[in-house]
Amino acid sequence: MAKHRQPEPTAPPSPATADKEAQRKRTRPLPVFFWETVHVMKWMKRVCINHYTSYSTLFLDHEITGRSLVRLNDVSLEKMGIKDANHRDELYREILKLKLKSNILEMRDLESKALIWRYMDGIMLRDNCNNCALPPGP
Repeated sequence: MAKHRQPEPTAPPSPATADKEAQRKRTRPLPVFFWETVHVMKWMKRVCINHYTSYSTLFLDHEITGRSLVRLNDVSLEKMGIKDANHRDELYREILKLKLKSNILEMRDLESKALIWRYMDGIMLRDNCNNCALPPGP
């Protein structure tokens, strides 16, 4: 007669593990521009559920990276071998949504960098200004 073991109770995650998990969730995903074919396949499997099995091999055969993905259009999708116009429309719509999301994230990055530079310039102005009306920096 086989004995069944009771599963051992698991301890709650340590604070370090919890911090790493929280950091992983906060970090921004890899920009589309840097995607390799494996990233495109993951995106396609997640977003293009209805067409993944039909067209994933085409994307692999054409070595579609993130950089080339966002440059695809209806004509290029047809040249790749996607003959059904409705399928091309659905794929292209998802590509456009990805491109828009990518552009929004890039704009946010640029805006935050601009804010940092303006802040740093303000500190440098205050620190380097001997006869200014600005109070000295911290």
